[in-house]
Amino acid sequence: MTGFRLTLQTYADAVRSGWPASDLERAILHNLPRRFRNLSSEAQAAFLAAAPSLTYTRWDALIAAVTEHIVRLHGHDLPA
Repeated sequence: MTGFRLTLQTYADAVRSGWPASDLERAILHNLPRRFRNLSSEAQAAFLAAAPSLTYTRWDALIAAVTEHIVRLHGHDLPA
């Protein structure tokens, strides 16, 4: 995932572009928490402030759940 810009919208775009389920699972469950953890607090807050558009697929629920989990781990307020 070199060059993969860390935004919630990027994950939604990956869903829309038809990434295979195994790649989406790996990106959302492993890549998202790892990359979020490596951001500064300010960058984490900016990441959370930019809400993605919905894909209207089951992946929206997984993106939201993982985001909520990492937000709680890092002491941020839940995003809208």
